[in-house]
Amino acid sequence: MVKKESFIKPGMNVDCVVKLNEDKKVIDVRKANVFVLDNKIMIISQATPAIPPSFKGHRITITHVNKEDNIRIGLSGKIFRIVDDYMLSSSERVGAIYLSDLSEEKKDNMRFAYRVRPLENCGLTLYNSQQEPLEVIDISGLGVRFSHNLTREYKVDQELKLYLGFDQAFYELKARVVRKDAGAGAQLNKFEYVAVQFLDLDYRTTEELYRIVRKIEVKK
Repeated sequence: MVKKESFIKPGMNVDCVVKLNEDKKVIDVRKANVFVLDNKIMIISQATPAIPPSFKGHRITITHVNKEDNIRIGLSGKIFRIVDDYMLSSSERVGAIYLSDLSEEKKDNMRFAYRVRPLENCGLTLYNSQQEPLEVIDISGLGVRFSHNLTREYKVDQELKLYLGFDQAFYELKARVVRKDAGAGAQLNKFEYVAVQFLDLDYRTTEELYRIVRKIEVKK
């Protein structure tokens, strides 16, 4: 059960940790806002990117950074309802996700899963094996999401070689495509988003990726 003096509270922006594939242990982190939290249920906004109705019955983890201690605190819950007409106010209806079977809050140790959006001109660069620049949308210690202008085709489960640069250091990374999303609105058919999972990371590279993510997060 959630403690009365919960760290996570209504109105907070939170990260939703979602397991996309149990067998491959593919984890994605999505953004949401907390609407309601009591001892029995939690209601959050529909996540960005959206969590589909097929995830009903799945457990997800909700976390937020405690900036005083610089640690993440989270709790998990089971999705039992997903709606697109939650009444946020008398004049506004929005998408929402209902969670039950809530766990107690605890320090979250999934540090590598959290994605951060790099600020412009933060020094982070990404290239494919053809040395073509890719725009980083967000990055974690487990993978990166980038956009490209459809000059090349990327397929789900395709393995790639990427070159990541930060603080005058460069890393050659093996990765696998786990998801693709088309551009929206006027940008439809002009570019797509590609999410990849890093593969075969050694300890040193793993720690370096975490250092990069933490530096970007602190700068924000």
